[in-house]
Amino acid sequence: MNTNTFVYSTYINTTPEKLWESLTTSEFTQQYWGGMKIESDWKAGSPVTLYMPWGGKLNELNGTVLLSDPPNILSYTGIGGPESAVTFEIKKMSEKEVRLNITHEGFSDKAKTSISEGWFAIMSSLKTLLETGAALDHSWWKG
Repeated sequence: MNTNTFVYSTYINTTPEKLWESLTTSEFTQQYWGGMKIESDWKAGSPVTLYMPWGGKLNELNGTVLLSDPPNILSYTGIGGPESAVTFEIKKMSEKEVRLNITHEGFSDKAKTSISEGWFAIMSSLKTLLETGAALDHSWWKG
């Protein structure tokens, strides 16, 4: 049984609706996930696919939407293994600021470093994209 948990919080100068859009629109995710993109219709029970175009081929991770309550909470499986789940909680702090809490649970010890480093890079790029209009260059992070 995998029992590892990663928790991260950040504050972003945006609205809950714009943050939700950035988490659920594949073209948007591709910008801050370093070329990867996530696709789903974001309804509970629906499939989620993470496309990773690395090493000259397209790799896929597949999961399921566990919970979808726009623009407050989104949870799905498939990133970090079939038993792992990531949950995004969005809380409006003021008219122009939200807090994003991420909890990723159930991944293996082997994935622990890549999960934590990955989330730090992805969320930093998301925050930068929402606040400046340009994502970070993650060309160093390919697989």
